[in-house]
Amino acid sequence: MPPKRRPISVEWAKSLVGLSMKVPDYWWDGCKGYRLHDGVIDSYCPISQRWNLLLDTKEDDALYLMAYDAIYKYADFNSSTYNEFQLTQHPIRDGDDEIETETKKYYRTEPDEWDEVVIEDDGDDRGGRPIEPLEWEGDEEFTVNITDEEVEMLRDERGEIRFEKVFQWCCPKFGDDNDQTLYEFQAARMRNYMRKRVLENGYKPRYYKGDKVITGDHVARFYGACLCRMIHGGRSIDQIFSRREIMDAVPSIREAMTKACLEDLTTCLHYSDDWDPECGSDWDDIYDDPKVVAATGTAKHRLKHGLLEDGYNKRWQAIVKFGKWITTDESRVGGWYHSCMTIGPEPKPIRTGATIHTVCITTGPLSTFKLFARVYGGQFDEDIPEINDYGKYKMISLYDLMLDPFKHKC
Repeated sequence: MPPKRRPISVEWAKSLVGLSMKVPDYWWDGCKGYRLHDGVIDSYCPISQRWNLLLDTKEDDALYLMAYDAIYKYADFNSSTYNEFQLTQHPIRDGDDEIETETKKYYRTEPDEWDEVVIEDDGDDRGGRPIEPLEWEGDEEFTVNITDEEVEMLRDERGEIRFEKVFQWCCPKFGDDNDQTLYEFQAARMRNYMRKRVLENGYKPRYYKGDKVITGDHVARFYGACLCRMIHGGRSIDQIFSRREIMDAVPSIREAMTKACLEDLTTCLHYSDDWDPECGSDWDDIYDDPKVVAATGTAKHRLKHGLLEDGYNKRWQAIVKFGKWITTDESRVGGWYHSCMTIGPEPKPIRTGATIHTVCITTGPLSTFKLFARVYGGQFDEDIPEINDYGKYKMISLYDLMLDPFKHKC
């Protein structure tokens, strides 16, 4: 028989009592609407491993059993008390706060203790686990993973490699077979968002009228315009198309598209179809392109840009071969995720409170020097609230947390 699933931690489960909820009609069996109902988590039932939902209405005082995936999905993150609750991507179960290796058992510390520095009384043990670099023993060089055929595709008719072709080759691919370019993917999201704004907000496009629609080629020109704007100091659209202040104008952008087109594309820039049609309408009845959203369980702060970020990460992994000069490391696990150099020991920090990503120099006098590093806190991405004293970005919060006591003291 398969092993039984460990029960949900009762202590943690009861800590969710009082959490504000916004639950749509369609959560209840037989209902199809999208109207949101305010409620609160009233209690926890350890027998069913579910929580009781109480609605904020005098007409309905019934309790509705709710599984954790629904609580995580429908929690009111706009509530003033939202960050007081520990909402993780998956429920915390008995035993999640400890892990045993061959030589020692580790216990997960509470988030409010992560900034403590423990120093033993004997003066020899300065606290914490030792971290030493594991040397890279391979012989591969840091190279680009590209075939001879792909190199030829980057050349023009004179045999010279063109920047715009390299740029496009580095862009992510989408679709089940990676057959959709970034520009085509982006155009579909922007077409959907423009339709939404027209129907729900009364937006009136200045360029995309009648049969004109956003295409992949338009998005490619838009990306070029964005790069050109950065080179010219981020000038406004009015400055770019100015006919009075000739020194402000950017001729290359003006030749690529009209002012009205650039305004429409800028206004409708979008990366995910992260909304539902009004009044419970069917998506396919309103929009020409299918709905594309981030995967279930994606952290809230990544819902809008997660698909694009993941696409670039996958493309980076596909076109780069890490070697002895520059390597990456994730979670202190040797040989994982194109890793050539790592730091230890076990267990994986992602299971004990922190995950570290680094880009390192791995040979020569500067070996082990970190070119870039970021640290995620908690067992799951949501264990550190998005709003905290150290900034909203989880990738820096732990560094600020740990180093704050030592600022201005060296």
